Amino acid sequence: MLNKLTYTGIFTLTTLILLLLSGCGKNATTNNSNGPAPGTAYYIKFKLNGTLVTYAVNATGHISTSTTGSGTTTEFGIGAFETLSASSKKISILHQIPGSAFPTGTYALNPNSITNPFSVLYSLLATDPPQASYLNINTPVGAICNYTLFLNSISSTELAGTFTGNYLYNANTNDTVAITDGEFKVKRN
Repeated sequence: MLNKLTYTGIFTLTTLILLLLSGCGKNATTNNSNGPAPGTAYYIKFKLNGTLVTYAVNATGHISTSTTGSGTTTEFGIGAFETLSASSKKISILHQIPGSAFPTGTYALNPNSITNPFSVLYSLLATDPPQASYLNINTPVGAICNYTLFLNSISSTELAGTFTGNYLYNANTNDTVAITDGEFKVKRN
């Protein structure tokens, strides 16, 4: 049986792989204002420290099921980049639930769950300032990180919904960023 730290590491690695794969698409446009760029059908928009931003580059998502010796789980994931540049910012959300389906509905973050992990990741890929990743983990002083996902629509071609929360934490710098009032409509892979 995997311990909590190992399971969290595997989940974080899955998050990073999803983001790297979602960065390999073509025909992407971006607009960092109040809405998607003209002609862009897919996006993730949210408030970053109170300012509304839209990431529409490679805005993709998936729902996938896997079975292991410990049972069947279904994973939901979305991700998008700010720009096509090597120093882009990115956001992703992953959540796993037991069973072979991921229906529309409301999913609340449980940062201590081994069986239902929920990951919100905001990353800076830039080298100046250095790379930085902000995750949905509680700060050392005990502030509670809270996020909720509202999955409103699932089709064979797209996923849509909203999310909200309070902050993400960077354990290397002890900094936080506020990621709130999110909305997404992403291409389903």
